[in-house]
Amino acid sequence: MTKLGVLASVRFCFAFLRVDECNRDLSAIDIGCIIRRMGSSGLHGRFSRPIFRAAGLILFVAAFFFPAVRMPPSTVLSGLGGAKSVDFSGWECAYLTPIFTVRLLQFTADPHRFQQDAPVGAELPLLALSGWVNPLLLFYLLSCVVRKLVRFRSFIAGLIVLALVATWIFLAKEHFTLLLGHYLWVMGIFFTLAAPLLGRRPAGTDTGVDE
Repeated sequence: MTKLGVLASVRFCFAFLRVDECNRDLSAIDIGCIIRRMGSSGLHGRFSRPIFRAAGLILFVAAFFFPAVRMPPSTVLSGLGGAKSVDFSGWECAYLTPIFTVRLLQFTADPHRFQQDAPVGAELPLLALSGWVNPLLLFYLLSCVVRKLVRFRSFIAGLIVLALVATWIFLAKEHFTLLLGHYLWVMGIFFTLAAPLLGRRPAGTDTGVDE
């Protein structure tokens, strides 16, 4: 494990030192280029992609077993925690957030009926979007192994980023505290989405499907 860690560090430094080939202006470093160089230097992309994606999945799954966010007493969801702060683990967030998609559909169909027992205004759409991050990531992984779905992969990745932004907007507006599980979750998603950038082949020769 130590040798692998040293090798990864050397590869990163090597890629960073050669960043001028991607962007001469060091004040605007092209991170995408650095990631691609990490995949193309040393190990071939066909090996580094699955490894990078596996690391992302490990972080992603581990996040569900740690506290992810701390909810303050006074929020639109205060009914879930009463008059005190409450920590939600990753799996609790994954279980609760999809419910708000249903609530949004119910509120859209009959606003007056559900106005009293569901968050309204901008909060409900943000919560509904946040519940789609995990399902969309599953679709993204499926698009990495099913050739017919490869063309939708970039679109799905864009939706995941949009849902993440909606999540952060809601958490910031309601003054939630981010905990370890949330950071592991985001890192896992980033590693998974960044994996296809590693060791990309010349245009027209990369099928986009892991081999």
